[in-house]
Amino acid sequence: MLLLITNCNQNAPRNNIFDPESELYGQTGKLTGTVSSKYLPYSPIPGVKIEIANENRYSETDINGQFSFPNLRPGESIVVFSAEGFYQVIDTLDIQAAETLDHQIFMNGIPSIQLVNLKTRHIAHWQPTEDEFMLDVEVGVYDHDGNLDIDSVVFRIPNWNFQRGLVVGLSSSSYVGAYFNDEFNPFAFPEIQGELMQFECRDKSGLWGPIYQTQVSRLIVSTPLTLSPAGLKTVDSLPVFRWSQFDAGFEVQYEVDIFRLDESAIPVHILSSPLLTDTTLQWQIDSALAETRYYWTLTVYDRYNNLSVSREASFVVVSS
Repeated sequence: MLLLITNCNQNAPRNNIFDPESELYGQTGKLTGTVSSKYLPYSPIPGVKIEIANENRYSETDINGQFSFPNLRPGESIVVFSAEGFYQVIDTLDIQAAETLDHQIFMNGIPSIQLVNLKTRHIAHWQPTEDEFMLDVEVGVYDHDGNLDIDSVVFRIPNWNFQRGLVVGLSSSSYVGAYFNDEFNPFAFPEIQGELMQFECRDKSGLWGPIYQTQVSRLIVSTPLTLSPAGLKTVDSLPVFRWSQFDAGFEVQYEVDIFRLDESAIPVHILSSPLLTDTTLQWQIDSALAETRYYWTLTVYDRYNNLSVSREASFVVVSS
């Protein structure tokens, strides 16, 4: 048997934390820091879950966005920062023995679609004879970094290869769009009902939020029918407007709209009725109309504010 004995070099450096004769033996490092939002004023983010992946250590930020991990093994540590509404951050940090590493994290809020309102409009005309169909889109958005961080919102109908960008509405939290039937395909209405629609928003750093999916709840295919006055019938200054019962198979409300025709025949909207129940089949105005030509339309609304508008019915007001 051959016994091999080697001598350790007594002059070897003693800077290894695993060397019992080293001054660093048993010493650990410490990680502290603050998690804040990405943009000014760099607001602290409480409740961020933090994991030291290679040590199975966990913590979370306090109300001031601060965190602390004592007694960490020196060397590289993989640190994962996660919070609802923010993109996850993964950092590799070098922990030194007997030292404290203070680390500042800035988390980017995820842009998200909060709600989508889809409304269809079916509008009948005498001229042009083809009915108009429209889809109105309103999207509510949110970003933890502020809605001004949202760069764009897109609307897609995947099965139709249709995609359009929406525009900012009345506030930074609203994006809107309005689309006529000829922007889709010749058979878009009524086939659009039930078709899968997707909405997605992107922030200014170029990151996309989750896809929001929905569909049109209803399209009112038929149009209401006005009865009188019509056909340039002469009436007094307080006419009574009458129409046929609209048999939709679901609850609706009616609205009468009156338009004045001036000498250039340009219609001017002058009056709308309150919303009327579906059992109401007539309505009389309570303020006198001036002598001239008019027309009126009848609109039906369902509970989702989808609507259908009748063809124009014209009349002439003559004082008694």
